[in-house]
Amino acid sequence: HLFESLRSAVIALQHDRELIEIAGPRTITYYDPDFFLEIIPRQHRLDLLLSIDFADIDDPFTLAEDMETRSFLLHATQHGGVVLYMNEPHELNQMIPLIRQSLNAARSN
Repeated sequence: HLFESLRSAVIALQHDRELIEIAGPRTITYYDPDFFLEIIPRQHRLDLLLSIDFADIDDPFTLAEDMETRSFLLHATQHGGVVLYMNEPHELNQMIPLIRQSLNAARSN
């Protein structure tokens, strides 16, 4: 299952402190303690909203989309700078470094 694979990988990013996971009606949001990731399940994919600014992300696979170019992300409850679309489990290895960057940026605030 796509979400469970992603969730396990995100939880594995915690080191010295536990991440906060909040399941809302249509999203799952992660904090440490500040927001760094919101997962919005869709019928055939997961939309991932990252708190990091688009200009600050190192994205060698050009997966990230600048949220400044969008007016909104349906069902998102947070404001972020980057959106990713995860369609297949094999994309996880490319997504995790981007999520880690968002987590590190949130921790440094």
